[in-house]
Amino acid sequence: MIKYYLKYFVYDGKNNLLRSSFFLPFLAIIIGSLVMLLSFSIMTGFSNEIFRRIHFFEKENIILINKKELIHNDIKNDLIKYLDINNYIYNFYENRIMFVRKNNQTMFSNVYAVNNFPLFSQNIDSYSMLPKSESSLDSSLEPINIKDYQPHSKSQFNDFDDKYCIIGSDLAYQLDLKIGDELELHSVLDFNNFSLSGYPKKTFIISHIFNSDIYEYDSSVWIAYYGGKYNQIKNSDLFSKNLFLTINLNKQLQDVDKNYVQSNFKGLQINNQNHFSSELSNAIEYEKLVYYFFGFFIILISSIMIIGFNISSIIQNRKSIGILYAFGFNKNSIKWMYFLNTLFVALIGSVISFLFFKIIIFLDVNFNLMNYIFPHDIYFDFSLSLENNTMLRIFMLNISIILLSVLYPINKINKINIIDAIKNRG
Repeated sequence: MIKYYLKYFVYDGKNNLLRSSFFLPFLAIIIGSLVMLLSFSIMTGFSNEIFRRIHFFEKENIILINKKELIHNDIKNDLIKYLDINNYIYNFYENRIMFVRKNNQTMFSNVYAVNNFPLFSQNIDSYSMLPKSESSLDSSLEPINIKDYQPHSKSQFNDFDDKYCIIGSDLAYQLDLKIGDELELHSVLDFNNFSLSGYPKKTFIISHIFNSDIYEYDSSVWIAYYGGKYNQIKNSDLFSKNLFLTINLNKQLQDVDKNYVQSNFKGLQINNQNHFSSELSNAIEYEKLVYYFFGFFIILISSIMIIGFNISSIIQNRKSIGILYAFGFNKNSIKWMYFLNTLFVALIGSVISFLFFKIIIFLDVNFNLMNYIFPHDIYFDFSLSLENNTMLRIFMLNISIILLSVLYPINKINKINIIDAIKNRG
């Protein structure tokens, strides 16, 4: 049985080569499986890293407060206290589009006024691409790992923090800014008829320049917002007519707390994903789907090849199949040969693709393989990542598609007449 299988399915004795009916589907399964595994692992690793960076600035769970509806500061402070006591608050901020000016150079930038600015300043070093000595004015402030970052809005402030700002690397590059430089923020959207200048402006000293490889943040400015007391506001003139305050949450609100917040405070919008990360997540999922279908298409081609090769094999070996019937082989035995051949090709092809995938993971972990594949100007460091259940789904999909391809050839065997087969007649 094994000799017959090797002779008619695997090895071509005349040419001393593997049969194309075995080798080509086998190769297509390896390539298709590897494409799906790599595309999922690259996009999953990329999305994990980019969302880790995004969620340093903007959490997945947020509360958006309309300050015009939540009129009194005391009510707003009560909400913040309630969330802080129940360990929900990561931080909170207001953001505004402003003019950023240095000497005669001016450009638009998104300005964030964030609470607990000293701790935020320390944590931002975790994202800085600059040496520590160049990224902070105060070398005594050691950077804190983001996983250890537990901000509390009751942290004490001092006047030092009100004078300083943090900027992204793209903004620094475009305006030729460096640590210790001064820049002016002009909040033109907060126009005031009673002010001599018409709109509020303030000068800040740059204390940090950081790089996150995300333009949304690398072109922005961060300044102080809240101080030691809940009603102490820094730089409030720059945001006097701003409508919204955003609270970043450490975790999703439990139903009890969510109901309490919604029933006691007006002008709130509770979101499970901020707009920027939501759009990015959809884009990543779409791209992942495109690569998945590309790999799926290769597997589908392999299954079509198997159908064609199996039918061709049955036609070419009709006489041999008829002789086997005459010697006592039943149709089920022949069917099982074709079925097991297809299963063998699918299993071995999938296993080899998984081995190649593990080798690529090893090379990336130990030799940064992805650095050599992707251009440096569009690449930032991330680890390839793929969950076991995703690998299992890809494996089961491969096996299922390939096994479906053997159904029609098996049905063809049922229609073979022994006498016609031995005489090699159609």
